Amino acid sequence: MLDLLDCLILQDIEQVGSEIILKLNSRFESIDDIWESPRSELEDIIGGGEVVNNILKSKSIDKKKYASSINLARGKGIQIYCIFDEEYPGVLKDLKDPPPVLYIKGELPEDINKNVAITGARNITHHGNRLTRDCGKTLAENGYIVISGLSRGADTAAHLGALDGGGRTIAVLGSGVDEIYPSENDELSKDIVNNGGALISESPPGAGCQDLRLKERNRLISCLSKAVIAAEVKEKTGTSIAVQHAVQLGRKIFVIPVLRESSTNYTNYQKDLVYLGAINVLDPADVLNNLLNDRGYIEVSDFLHFISNDFKINYNEIAEKETKLNSIPETDDNNERFILKDSISSTKKEDKRKGKKKHIEGDKITKLSMYS
Repeated sequence: MLDLLDCLILQDIEQVGSEIILKLNSRFESIDDIWESPRSELEDIIGGGEVVNNILKSKSIDKKKYASSINLARGKGIQIYCIFDEEYPGVLKDLKDPPPVLYIKGELPEDINKNVAITGARNITHHGNRLTRDCGKTLAENGYIVISGLSRGADTAAHLGALDGGGRTIAVLGSGVDEIYPSENDELSKDIVNNGGALISESPPGAGCQDLRLKERNRLISCLSKAVIAAEVKEKTGTSIAVQHAVQLGRKIFVIPVLRESSTNYTNYQKDLVYLGAINVLDPADVLNNLLNDRGYIEVSDFLHFISNDFKINYNEIAEKETKLNSIPETDDNNERFILKDSISSTKKEDKRKGKKKHIEGDKITKLSMYS
């Protein structure tokens, strides 16, 4: 079986992602075995093309640098697990492209059935921020662990709410776990770890935040949770990507609408989600009372047919702009890590919005409850 060092090397090879690493693991015991195998055998396992050339060219890689990076991370209190380690969260293997390597600071829960994700708008309204924080607090007080992304706005409110409730919370980052973004959440990140939570990232220590990584981490947020609460979500945002992954993974969906002093406002996208089966949240009790029932699930086929084609993000276009990320700290400029490009499928199905679409009618939108 391939080990951590092998996975670190392989994921830095151009065009090699988790799918190819899993295939190689089925036939080889180490990176040395891969390098020593004939080209024909590699082509038989992963197909022909440039990727085989890239793997064979990587023989010149200095393995000591990777071993040094492992020691450096562990010296900072960062745990590193590859996909073949027992400590690696098994639920992430449900993803189409599970991270070959994870960096973790803190403690991960063993059971995702106590995990609930809360993520949403960075420019969240005052009342939305309040409800999001109260949802985090209520969940924590009832034994749930809050998962979010440590971004400004809703994510910050979710983490703070969990801490308010004396519970644990986990932040999934788009940077290294030692490079907190945004910087004003540095103290919050420490509080998360000190209170039994964790910071998780696919990116190595020292890696700065990148837009593509922020988008990609949303699949982890959804996968690590039994339900996703989308606060003031709009199309073409990181939160909408988290929602799409949650639907595809069979997770329950909750929606916090835009809350203002005297009204409850819904974007068309929020109306679509509720129409398809997502649960409206106007009070923390709406979350707590619906976590264990059969409501809140959206069929993948309905979602892909109903949500506008504009929403389906084409990751290949994004990846053309950002394809490389420094892989290990304190190395020369020639060591580069290639970002996985196939995080989410961009299924092209006929848009059935016209003629079939019905938004929530006015009489189905209830008052602001305790937040009015």
